[in-house]
Amino acid sequence: MNFLLTNDDGIDAEGLRALERAFAPLGKLYVIAPDQHLSGCSHTVTTDRPLDLVEHNKNQYSLTGTPADCVRVAIKHLQLPIDWVISGINHGGNLGVDVFMSGTVAAVREGVMHGIPGIAISHFRNGAVPFHWENAEKAVNRLGSELINKPIDRQSFWNINLPDSEHLKADTTYELAPLEPEPLPVSYEQRDGRLHYVWGNYVNRPRQPETDVGVCFGGKISLSLVNLQTKNASIP
Repeated sequence: MNFLLTNDDGIDAEGLRALERAFAPLGKLYVIAPDQHLSGCSHTVTTDRPLDLVEHNKNQYSLTGTPADCVRVAIKHLQLPIDWVISGINHGGNLGVDVFMSGTVAAVREGVMHGIPGIAISHFRNGAVPFHWENAEKAVNRLGSELINKPIDRQSFWNINLPDSEHLKADTTYELAPLEPEPLPVSYEQRDGRLHYVWGNYVNRPRQPETDVGVCFGGKISLSLVNLQTKNASIP
């Protein structure tokens, strides 16, 4: 099985290295990741400037573009024989409606648009507690090997959020959970005549216990099936 690995934290991110170690036993790896940190870039694609594609090692590239660009280049330019797009392991959670702003998730969504299934993987961090990449690698290997052998609707993808390092073990259980609909509270403050985003208290964000935020914050791995299909709405 052939996997395209990418992320939005950049080609040198520790989470990407952990993802490589997790999926290496499962098949052949192709890595194309942004040459810089692009967290929160959502589904931005580059059409107004050239892109530089640099091969660092065999089947490992960096791109001066976004995560969605990386997937497009892999499919349309390099024409790689990809069976799954795997994005992450993100340095921080991508929970609830945050998936619509996440570059990590956008890479997988881009793959699904081209008929390739995918898994987006993130590691929630509680405050300044370091990430636990070794346990993340083991948990992702275990869960990834299960998911790639499950049938999945061609309009859907998996979104995984690992809990914080205090709760994450190699054998931490997962729970299927819908996306939390309540957004992260945001605010701004004015300084020197300009508006500055005020980073909210992520761990105190609104949540219901059965949603992905509630599950992940409760110490389990949250697993959400996200569908791209929209249903026709009747006009009153």
